[in-house]
Amino acid sequence: GVNCNSIPELIKPDNGLLFKPGDYEDLAGQIVKILSDAGLKQTLSRGAINFAPKFSAVNIAKDWVKLYESVIEKYDK
Repeated sequence: GVNCNSIPELIKPDNGLLFKPGDYEDLAGQIVKILSDAGLKQTLSRGAINFAPKFSAVNIAKDWVKLYESVIEKYDK
């Protein structure tokens, strides 16, 4: 993922690699690193599989419900 905004908060060494914004050579280097290191590829694959469910439609909907409930609780007085 690109190393800007909130992306570094999500991408960790066990689920992805970061590259500098607009730096295609850095991106290419990260791709080569993944392709040339089977252990890293395995680690990133497992990490991504474990990380992705956090962003399922069901989990996102649950987060929105919690947010709405907290707003209602705060202002419904």
